Formats: sequence, structure tokens, C-alpha cells
Amino acid sequence: MEEQNPPNKVSDYIIHREDMTCYPLFSDWSHSSLSIFDFPRDYKPENVIFDTFTSTTHHLILLYLPPQPLQLKAPHLDDPTYFWTKITPGTEEDTKTLESNIELAYGKEAYRHTSLSINCDFDQIKNLLTFYNKKIGNSYLQVHEQRQCFQFVADNSHDTIPEQGTPSELLSEIPFDDIIDKTAAFGIHIIDCDFAGSIYQKYIHNLTNQTVKTNFYAFFSSSPTERNPRSPGLPADLFSSCLNSPGKMALLWHSSHYFCFKSGPLQPIHIDDLSQASPELIQTIDQILRGYIESMACKVLKRSQFIKYFMTDAFVSRCICGFIMAQKILDFFNIHPMSYPPLPDLRDNPQWQSFSLQLDEALYRFRQQNQNFKLNNFLSQNMQTLNLLLECNSSIVDFYPYLSVMNHVLLSQDHWKDGCKFLANFMDGSQEALDAAWLFPLIEPMRKLLSERKNDPYLLFIIAKSLCYAPQCRKNFSTTLDTVFMKSNLLDFTLEPLTSLSAIIIIAINFRFFKQLDNHEEWKRRIINIIRFPWREYIDRMIKMGEDQAVWTLLFISSIGPFILDHISSTIFNFVDECTKNDSPNVRSAALLCLPSFLKWRFEHKIYNICHSMINDISIIVRSQLICTFVPLYELSVKQNRTDLIKGIQSDIKYLMNDPFCLVSNMAQKFMENVNQVPESSMYDHYITKFLGKSIDTLNPNKKLFECSPKMNLEKNIKFNQNIRKTNSTLDPIQNVSSNIFVSESYLFMGMKSGSFTSVHLTTTQKPQNARFTQNAITAIDCPLSDIVLAGDSKGKVYGLRIPNGGGQFKIATAFDTEISTTISMMKCSSVSSLLGVLGEKMNQIKLFDLITEKYYNTVIPRNNQTILNFSVCDDLRDSVLVSGEETIELYDRRSSLCDSYFSLQVQNTFGSDLCGCNLDLVVVGKSGSINVVDIRKPETFKSMILNNSDFPLITTSYACHPSARVCAVGTNRGVTFFDLEDENHVFLSTSTSVLFGSAKLHPVTDIAFHPKRLFAAALLDNTDIVTFN
Repeated sequence: MEEQNPPNKVSDYIIHREDMTCYPLFSDWSHSSLSIFDFPRDYKPENVIFDTFTSTTHHLILLYLPPQPLQLKAPHLDDPTYFWTKITPGTEEDTKTLESNIELAYGKEAYRHTSLSINCDFDQIKNLLTFYNKKIGNSYLQVHEQRQCFQFVADNSHDTIPEQGTPSELLSEIPFDDIIDKTAAFGIHIIDCDFAGSIYQKYIHNLTNQTVKTNFYAFFSSSPTERNPRSPGLPADLFSSCLNSPGKMALLWHSSHYFCFKSGPLQPIHIDDLSQASPELIQTIDQILRGYIESMACKVLKRSQFIKYFMTDAFVSRCICGFIMAQKILDFFNIHPMSYPPLPDLRDNPQWQSFSLQLDEALYRFRQQNQNFKLNNFLSQNMQTLNLLLECNSSIVDFYPYLSVMNHVLLSQDHWKDGCKFLANFMDGSQEALDAAWLFPLIEPMRKLLSERKNDPYLLFIIAKSLCYAPQCRKNFSTTLDTVFMKSNLLDFTLEPLTSLSAIIIIAINFRFFKQLDNHEEWKRRIINIIRFPWREYIDRMIKMGEDQAVWTLLFISSIGPFILDHISSTIFNFVDECTKNDSPNVRSAALLCLPSFLKWRFEHKIYNICHSMINDISIIVRSQLICTFVPLYELSVKQNRTDLIKGIQSDIKYLMNDPFCLVSNMAQKFMENVNQVPESSMYDHYITKFLGKSIDTLNPNKKLFECSPKMNLEKNIKFNQNIRKTNSTLDPIQNVSSNIFVSESYLFMGMKSGSFTSVHLTTTQKPQNARFTQNAITAIDCPLSDIVLAGDSKGKVYGLRIPNGGGQFKIATAFDTEISTTISMMKCSSVSSLLGVLGEKMNQIKLFDLITEKYYNTVIPRNNQTILNFSVCDDLRDSVLVSGEETIELYDRRSSLCDSYFSLQVQNTFGSDLCGCNLDLVVVGKSGSINVVDIRKPETFKSMILNNSDFPLITTSYACHPSARVCAVGTNRGVTFFDLEDENHVFLSTSTSVLFGSAKLHPVTDIAFHPKRLFAAALLDNTDIVTFN
């Protein structure tokens, strides 16, 4: 056991406050949602609680048709039609046909639990209800989450109009009180007769006084004093036909009211003709009708109501769609159906006109005996409209009518790819957009696409995003993402560049949450299948796919770690151990989260040694996660009485109690007081939230690359001169530095007016290198990768040099012309994407390039044509460019065709700005050496950090931010100020105590830069001296 702590790399200048600060552990849904949402700093994805999902499995149908004397029947009228069957009361043959049609209406599965009774007398009805409700009552329905449907269809035309508040003669004889009580928990009632609404108040009274929680629906064909229509050519049970067979009823009704394609006199369809309609035709009309009604309803219903009505029970949603159509049809007869709960009145919605056009085509094909009613033209136009709305940044409400048919788009062989592409970009816009998309039935078509093993990257992206932010999707997708599919498809997708991140997220989220399944045997079966996968080969390659992929792979390992087979546990543990040494703090913190998963394999000492070596990690996130990792290790050590581990952990925690950041020190304090007070790791929530702002660059509909000129011909006779002065503790001043300075992991880079590129190794006595590859002055330097440094010159050209390993020479890897025809004054590159931004001297726009293809990508043009002071290509807001102007600071979405601005902050006397850390703190640097820190989600609140010194005025000359340490350095005409953003303290230095290249006062500071992994900074003084801070 090591006794001595490693040296602390965190600056001693930083002093913590006593109050607890928030976790700096989250990103935002970037782009447009910043102006929509008001997230608190401890935001976590909403855990939406949905109503119980039910299935309507039991049906009791009472058909009451009192016998009528034949002489009373009009000679021109046929027998009445019920359930699409002509009924002659008392005929057994009619009963069999009726049962067959009911089976078609409800489906074979539901019909197994359907009881049909025709023309029972009232005593028989009471006996039947008593028997039926003894068998199935509230308790049974609640336990099995099954809904019972009671449907009463009657001809009570002989009844007189009832008095107000009393039921009609027939309805007063039916024991509705008992029926309501027995089905109050999960019931749906359909009352189709004259004066049906006369018992509406009875339902209100009974349901209000129920002792059980009710999930109940009731539909009444008319108001208390209205009779049902009896029109030739229409079913006698017109209301029930709308609810049970909306597609058939829509076609029949439309044929007599609107038939533009038929020349000659109007010829409505006869009821008997509908038997010739193909099931596919009727089913398509059903689907189109449902899409239109849902798009109408979602505009007027609350989201919770919409989900309850249309997404929790298929039979209920069909009845509601049928009821809304019945309202439209019965309005022709001035009849007003009623419902419980009350549904919105959509009779005058303009979308009925669009539905009529669809029925026109269906009727035309039906008449021409061509019932191959496909939606290709309709879906093509729908997709064109959706893409246009997306391009125009339209309101979410405008998408509803077209999203309603997205399930048909996904089921179409010709359009599913376009549909996936649209949904990926629509859902990536904001949480509101994702919620809007999942108001419509997308689960089944996506499950079908998955079962067909479609490896479309947009499809996988949709599922990954939805598993993170639409909790209702997890259970539905869980049954599809079975182990067979996981093994044969998803694991292979993890190794493909376009699908790797989405596939890994799907695997991680799916197995993170399927442990919540009610069926323990199902969970156990999956675990057994999971641990048999060839994880050793896949995990190693998944981790190497990139930072995001590594993080999500580690999160997945944290879920399945205890179940990994014995013979591969050491190998997987070694993968995790390697990740604790990764350059990225995100990967290191995720690796720490994994370590407790291996405690069952007796790796306690290995886990402790890893943790001990990280107590001085520069990242606050890592040190915070470290304390969370110590908790289960400490509890196990106490349980097993492992005194060596207990002492070691306590020693490390005491050391962390003196951590310069109050977040870490307070967590350590809580650990020492009571280990149970330490909050659980929020790593999973953090990375789910972070995925909001992680769109896949290659999945971009607006991404357009334009060819630039061919690669330039490099100048001949390029010489690499190593005749530079040796590195000593002192060195003659450097002459004529013409660029910014840049600190990489091992080198300090700068450019000269002579065209030379100078590099100094930071940790060895290796000679500085001076490479001259152009006659033009080097004016800008950036280092996007660990092995590539970019240099821009005064003629608008960019050179890429490969950083040597082990002290070799710098070699040119590539070069290209930006065609800005002026000096490159500033050049910034994202460390997580291939995007390069270039700003020319006296130019008022930023040109963006894709470094992989070396092609022009887009241009950022500031609004109001203001002068650009500074800019940065954001890492955490991956698709964003931060631009600092004289009057405003703005964030631009580089994915949009015109690089739209989605965030703007009014400023004054500003020198520049930068985003600091994985949260969304915007550091605004003033011209007088002060800074303001603004949360871009709440720009009205900010904190100021001002260096007060009345002896001399300060003028800002440069600045830099260290995201991991959350420290900002501001160079002025008088020295350097280091600001601690977490604890709001600062240190001002005006003289140097450690000068690498000669002694000098610390002013004026021409440029300053931080090391990417350590709290190490270098400053350029008056373009001649270099000073380092360690």
C-alpha cells in the first residue's frame, strides 16, 4: 500500500469557498432549444409517468331489437343493418352472420372473449350481466390491466322523448348502475340508441363516487332528447359502425356526399357493395383517418391527455377516432353525440377537406375495381412538405398534420429512408420536437424496420435518441432488441463509423433499463444470453472508435460487469484500467464508474491502486466521480474487515477534503461524516443529457460541401533547420513572432514573420525545431489532434504538419488554400470534430472547412455586419460556432444552410469570449481585465469577477480558458490574472519567478495558452519572450 500521495498538480493559487456548488456535469440540447427551454443547472431528463397501458380483451354486446309486425314495415325499406349484417329478428342464420362480422370488427383474439346476446328480455339481460360480472370484475381487470367493453345497441324508436334528467323508457330498464360499478376501473361503454344521452348524468354520478381509481370511457350516440337517424342506405347502428369500422363508414358516407371523380349522376355505394372492398383498402382508409384525427387532436389536447387517449389502448384509440368521425357525420342530421370524458369538437377542422381528397381517390379505385390503393404520391408530397417546414424552422405545431402519416412513410419501401432521415434531424432539434414525433404511432414501423435488420444510420440514431429522452419507448423497444438481434446486428453496427455511437448507446440504455422489467425470469434470461457474447473482441474495438463511443461502452460495462464470465473478467478489467489513463476526463470518469462492477472478482486492491493514483487528476469531474467510486469499495472493505484498504481509503478521502474545489472537498467531507450521505453517481444521467447536444455530423441534411481549388503545389527546396539555440534556463529573446502560441501535450508552437515554424519540447532537453515551409509569415496556429498541427500564413494558405514521435522532424502532411486572399488572422479547430474555422484580416465572416475532405463547408456571417473580435469552434456544443462581436456575442448553428444564430447576448466593452467546461458557462472577457460568467440558458443571470486595483489601469491584450480545470487566464498590459471560475477567486501576477527564455516582467502579454491536460500555461510577452506557469 502506497503511503505517500503523488504531487498535486492543481494550482495552489485557487482557494475554495465554503458553500457547495453544483455538479459541472451536463450539456444542453444545443441550437434552437436554448430559446425554448429554461433548464436548471442540475437538469435531468424528465421521468414521464404514463397512464397504465391496457388492452381491451372482453366484450359484452347486447343487441335489442323488439319484434315488429311485418305490416308496419315500409315496402321500400330493407331489413335494418347492424354490424354490417341485415337482421331479421329471431332468425338463427342472421345471428351466425352477425357473429362473423363482429369477429371481423374486433379481431379474432378479442372475439375469443366476446359474448353476444340478441333480443333478450330484461330479466335475461340482468341474469347475463350478473353472471358475466361475477367472472370479470374490477379486481380481475386491475390485476391483468385488461379493459372490458360493454356495447348496447337497441331500436327504441317507440319510446317517447324523456323528460329532462330522466332516462328513456328502455334505458331505465337496464341495470346501468351495476354495469358501471363492475367496470369502473377499466371500462369502455358504447350506448347506441335513441335518447342515449339521457343516462349521461347517471354515469357522471356513479364514476364520481367510485372508491377505485377509474380509467373509464363512455360514448353515447345522441343527446338526451335526440333520436338516431334512420336513413335509407345507412346502417341502423350508424354510430356503432363509426366506432367499430371507421374506414368502411367513411367510404360509405363519402360516396353519397362527395364524389368528384365520377361522371354522370351521383351513385352512392350500397351497403352490400362494401363486401367487395378489399381488406387492404379499408385498412388504409382506417390508418389515414387515424393520422388525420390524431393531428387534429394533438393541437387542442394536453400532451398527457393525448397520450392517454391515443397511446395506452388500441381499442380505445380506435373508438375515439370513430367517435370524432361520428360527430362529423351526425352533424349533418343535427345530432350531437356525447362522451365521457368529454372530447374536443373537431367538426369544423380544415383537415377534413384533406381527408376527403384521400377518400376521393379510394372511391375512384373502388369503382374502377382497382383496389391497389397505395399512398406513394401522397407520401412523397408529405415528405416534401416536412423537409420544407424543417428548412424554414417552422413551429412544431405546423408539423403535426404531416407527422400523423409518418408511420405509413416508415412502412413504405420507397420512402422509409427519407422518413428516417427527416425524423433524425427533426428529433435532434429539441426535446419538444422529439415529444411531438412520439405522439404518433412510430413504434411498430420502427420495430418492423429493426426486425428486417435495416442498418440505416438515421434509424439507429432515432432509436438511440428516443431511448434516452422518450422513456415510454424503452419498454416497447425492449421486446424487439432481443439478444438474437443484438448479436447478429447491433454488435456489428458498433464497429461501423456511421452507426457506432448510436448502436453502442442503444445497447447501453437497453440493458441499463431492462433490469426494471416486471418479469424477473425475462431479465434473467437476457442476462444469461448477454454474458455469452464475444465481449472481449467487441469491447476493445468499441472503446477505440472514439471518445463518445468509449464513454458509452464503459457505461454499458458498468451495467453488466457483475455478470461477465470468469475467464474474460480480467481482460475486460484491463480495458477499463487503460481507460483510466485516457486523455479525456469524460472517459476517465466513466472508467471510474465501471470499477465497482468488478468487486465480486476480488479486484479490491487493483481498484484501490487505480483510484489512489487519480486523486490529483486535473479534472473536477474525475475527482468527484472518484469519491463516488470509493463508496462501494469502502463498504465492502468494512464488511470484510480489510483494515489496509480502510486506512488507505480514509487517507485519500482526508486528502480530498483539502481539495481546492469546494465540490470535491464537500463530497469528501460528507464521506467522512457518513458514507451514505455521498450522492450516487450521476454519470448515466449526465451522458444521457450530453447526448442531447451530440448530433452525428455525417447525418446532416443541410450539409453541403463545395469543392475548393486543388491542393496547392508546395514550394520546392523546403529546408528544416535545426540550428536553433539550445534550450537552457535562459535563452535570447525570440524575434518577430507573428502568430499566436499554442501548447499541445508535449510541444509549444509559434510562427515567425520569416515563415518559420518553431516548436519547443516541454518535458525534455530536445533541441527546438525551426521548420521553414513558406515565404510568407505564419500568422495563426492550432493543433486539432495530438499528432497534427495546423499553421496558417499571410496569403490564406493552411499547412498541416505531422508531430513526430520520439524527437524526429516535423513533416508536412497536407496543405490547402482557403481562398480568402488575405492574411489568416485567426484559425480555430474543434478537438472533437473535423471542423476548421478561418478568419481573414479585415474580413467580417468566418469560413468553415471540413479537414477530412479539405473542402469548404459553410460561412458564418455575423448579423448587423458587426466586426468580429474573436471566435471559437465549440466542442461541447459540437455543431456551434461562438462569435464575439463589438456589440453582441452569438452562437451559430453551422448545420443550417445560412449558419443561423440561435443565441445572442448584448455586450459592451468586450474583448472576447469562450465556453468553458462541459457545462454551458460563457466567459465574457472585458477590455479592462475583468470577466463575466454567463449561463447561456439563463443569460439574464451572471456573475462578475473584477480585478480591483486603482494604482494602474488594465487593458486586456489576450485570454485563454482551461475547460477541465475551469480556470481563465487574462493577459493585460500589466501582467496575467488567473480566474478560478468555480470558486470565484483570482490571482494577479505582474512579475515572473520562473522564466524559460530569459527573465522579464510579465507584461505586456501578447498571447497566452493552456496545456490541454495539465494546469500549465505559457505566455508570449511583447512578441519576444516566453514565460511558463506551472
